[in-house]
Amino acid sequence: MMNRFIKVEKRNHVAVVRMNQSMLNRLNSEVMYELQETMNELQHDASVGIYCIYGRVL
Repeated sequence: MMNRFIKVEKRNHVAVVRMNQSMLNRLNSEVMYELQETMNELQHDASVGIYCIYGRVL
């Protein structure tokens, strides 16, 4: 999974999904597309039981 704005780290059945977009993490179409693709992939990952999604202000 190679994303420009979304970073994923998996720990103990938890997927930490970080939106790493500058300027208040605006949800533009590129970010939303990557988030949707990421969630689709994680949904089919049996090693993930919980998703934690957050944004980071740079």
